[in-house]
Amino acid sequence: MRYVPGELLSKDPLGPSRALRSMVDVGAYDGEYEVASRPPDRVGPDVLEFWHAVTAKWSVGEVVEFEDIVDWVQAEAPNALFREHFRFLNVTGPDADMQAALLVNNDLFTPIRGGLAA
Repeated sequence: MRYVPGELLSKDPLGPSRALRSMVDVGAYDGEYEVASRPPDRVGPDVLEFWHAVTAKWSVGEVVEFEDIVDWVQAEAPNALFREHFRFLNVTGPDADMQAALLVNNDLFTPIRGGLAA
């Protein structure tokens, strides 16, 4: 299961999802990801801003671990990206691992090895 209902940036705030929390907790997002080579197809202003921030941190096509994404969200991204006006904070809450999973769910990273890889 790649997308958890209510976890996309384009959706209205639904509150933290137990399904996403469970998937993160059991390690479904653990693995390697490739940085997306272009913004996702359903580009909204939030997603586009995130894609620019991700590609400023890592090169397009670069392979990163899920923990690298979590560390980035925890250390650097909150000040630049996770501001109060972003709706998805109501979806993920303050947990960096859930915010990182949301970035994956919005196709900013492509799973290449691990739980979500096809």
